[in-house]
Amino acid sequence: MDSVIEVVEHSVDADGSFQVRVHYPADGADHLVRVTDPGSPAVEELLAWYFEQHLRRPFLDGDRRRAAVVALGEYGRDLFAQVFAGEAGFGYQLLRRQGFDGCRIEVVGSAVFHHLHWEAMLDPALNTPVALRVPITRRVERQPIQFELAEPRPTLNILVVTARPDGARDVGYRTISRPLVAALRQAELPVTIEVVRPGTWQALRAHLEAARAKHKGTGWYQLVHFDVHGSFADHTSVRAGAQAGRYTFANGDPTEFEGKRGFLFFETDTVGKADPRTADDVAKLLAEYRVPMAVLNACQSAMQTSHEAALAQQLVEAGVPMVVGMAYSVTVTAAALAMPVLYEHLTRGDHPEDGLRAMRRTLADQPERRGYFDQTLPLDDWVLPVAFRQRAVDLALRPMQAAEEDSFDTREALVGDEPAPEYGFVGRDLDVQGIERMLLTDPDRNQVLVKGMAGAGKSTLLQHLGWWWKRTGLIDQVFAFSFEDRAWTCDQIVREIATRLWPGKVEFAIWDSTSETVKRERVAKALRTRRHLLVIDNLESATAAPAAIPHALPEPEREALREWVARLRAGKSLVVFGSREPETWLATESFGANAYELGGLDPQAASVLADRILDHHHATGYRTDPTQRQALDDLLKLLDGYPLPLEVVLPTLANTPPTVVLEELGTGGAGADPVGLIQSAIEYSHAKLDPTLQTSLALLAPFTAVIPQPEFLADYQQLLAETEPEKDRWGQVDLAAAVEAAVGIGLAAPHEQLRGWVRVVPILPYFLRQALQAHPSWWQAARTAHYRLHASLGQQLQTMLTGTDPGQRATARTATTTSYANLTTALDTALDHELPVLPVLAPVQTLLDQTRQQTAREHLLQHAITRLTTSTNPAIRQELPHLLHRAGMVAQEQRRFDQAEDYYRQALDLKLEFGDR
Repeated sequence: MDSVIEVVEHSVDADGSFQVRVHYPADGADHLVRVTDPGSPAVEELLAWYFEQHLRRPFLDGDRRRAAVVALGEYGRDLFAQVFAGEAGFGYQLLRRQGFDGCRIEVVGSAVFHHLHWEAMLDPALNTPVALRVPITRRVERQPIQFELAEPRPTLNILVVTARPDGARDVGYRTISRPLVAALRQAELPVTIEVVRPGTWQALRAHLEAARAKHKGTGWYQLVHFDVHGSFADHTSVRAGAQAGRYTFANGDPTEFEGKRGFLFFETDTVGKADPRTADDVAKLLAEYRVPMAVLNACQSAMQTSHEAALAQQLVEAGVPMVVGMAYSVTVTAAALAMPVLYEHLTRGDHPEDGLRAMRRTLADQPERRGYFDQTLPLDDWVLPVAFRQRAVDLALRPMQAAEEDSFDTREALVGDEPAPEYGFVGRDLDVQGIERMLLTDPDRNQVLVKGMAGAGKSTLLQHLGWWWKRTGLIDQVFAFSFEDRAWTCDQIVREIATRLWPGKVEFAIWDSTSETVKRERVAKALRTRRHLLVIDNLESATAAPAAIPHALPEPEREALREWVARLRAGKSLVVFGSREPETWLATESFGANAYELGGLDPQAASVLADRILDHHHATGYRTDPTQRQALDDLLKLLDGYPLPLEVVLPTLANTPPTVVLEELGTGGAGADPVGLIQSAIEYSHAKLDPTLQTSLALLAPFTAVIPQPEFLADYQQLLAETEPEKDRWGQVDLAAAVEAAVGIGLAAPHEQLRGWVRVVPILPYFLRQALQAHPSWWQAARTAHYRLHASLGQQLQTMLTGTDPGQRATARTATTTSYANLTTALDTALDHELPVLPVLAPVQTLLDQTRQQTAREHLLQHAITRLTTSTNPAIRQELPHLLHRAGMVAQEQRRFDQAEDYYRQALDLKLEFGDR
């Protein structure tokens, strides 16, 4: 930076205004101006609402939002005019005519002075915020230097601290780190990026200490990025958090302090409980390890009150040379958008200040932010990044020595590119965090089983984890073995690992000359003493009958593998097993209770994957057709975020409408699985069952998504017995045993909310319906029994949903939501066979009414009305007036009064026709 405009607090007048010195060091010019706070308490409250609360209620307060935008502009123009009016602005105008090349504005003063929003200054001649054209940094009054900056390093070394104390209820685990890693992959300078795991204070200190030992001194990391929550709070609120069990302190309560302090919140061993650390704690740690720059995308990390310094300011006051923080709570979308821009400039060798200006420009150019209720609104959050620069931070690197360059390039080649599934890797942040917590919280628990039903994407996740953990410095090498490829014996696995641990001919020959027992122990010892990753996937094949699955291990080989894996417990290497089954034969001496249940993608990730698939296959036209759009939504709900079904079924929409695909899935038609991938995926596990269990499971074909508790299952079995066809009898049936077996082989799993109920893999019903095509009478009998079961259940649920007991209503809502797919399947059976529809339709439409899903409710009612209108069965048509009346209520609710009147008139005419007066 060649030119600096210094805006320095000189004194404070009795009325609270500032005497400010505007200094141009280049020519020594000095000007004294008077500055008053452009914002009143009301304006400050409005801006705080705009940045902190507005996106929580995006449907409301549009006028207030517009008022906040106007207030921000007026604030910026006022502050700019006070500083650069008159002679004090001559130097600024000259620099403006020169395009601000090499220019920076530095604001210097107390916490009260830094309370002003200097980044908001707006130049009326440009009609643009100054901060978008010129880097604006801040500096506190002179503080003693706490440490000398380290000598230049050969690589830019970045350490990311990600803490999500609330686990699944928190912000996405890798919302920031994944875009950072992607951006740094294209860096011009050699960059290393590592992530602290788990996100605890103790793990951060241990990571810094390990770097000191490895690199023989402090100063290895030039930058630490805190992707954590932050708060600017007084003692009373912090103590209240501790008493409520949200925070943990060494002595139970936080130490007394005056005013407000900035805190960063780290993880603990307990989900939902955070470990607050003050700015002084953080600054001392960074000073101890000579870290010159910190980036905080924590909420309120640069927020000032009229008297207290922000967390970012407190860090520089405590000795950190440069800190970037946020004036208010930054949105996840803004942080994910802006932070890679900052790092892109840093890795080009630019000054941090230039990266800061580019980051603000990106936020201004792309202002759309995602708020609550999946709404997107513009937000002027370019003003939020605040940089405190206590002294110059030069991130320039020294030239690499030949050995360093060879080591860096070897490591980059070993990490390689991210595995690329056909549609890219989507979501799974919560799963990554959950698996990491299981593996890293307790050093004795370094093994985990990732268990998931067919089609959940276990193998894809494990491949991604191996790459991600290498890329971010958690592990050195990945040793991956899949029983889908072959039946790996213990000695084959050990030999494969040895070839990579000891690639030299001599050292490998020495290892190979020993006995099998010694070979196993030496490889186990190498894995215990270094941090690698061992993956053994598709392990369900190891115990299968050889006639059913070709890659089974004989019992002696399983025992050898079990004993060897036990030797890796409590070592440094991580061991991850992937399976559809609980693998109890292996658990006791390996992963124990450390089993992670992998489900489908979360709704947002599933939506992203679906959009990618539909875009790739040019099947996006259905989004504009209401009927097909509803069918597409129903199809996505049915597939439940499971990647394999999504990737198999959705491409068929290129040539087949969603309504037809839904029907194919419902009947087991071949069109939903044109190349047989679903058939293969299920047959892999289904073949393990004996014929009686296979028959029993086939009779559960009408069930979609869930199978109810044993009491209902027994009722269903009785209903089946009453409808068994005489000419094609199915013989012995044990539905409870079939469900238990399906859980055991990974085709079903216990329901998270309803005890005794089970979730089935989304593609299992389709597989079973295909199997029943060889027995059409079985299919009809099963559909009839399924309808009768849900007609009875539906009447019970409707009574509970409309009753006065709040507990029963809540239970009924959960049960109806869980049984939604089964009730609508029973509805289709009723419509196909002219059976009464109200017993199965009533609870569904009531649920949709109570949860304010009127569009879906009307679609459901209209579907039934359309089908019943064509019926010639007088008994069935008797239900039409009730359905039309309900449709009229929906239209009236949505203020479509003409349509509501039409529905009501049709209902009345039919009642008159039926003689119901």
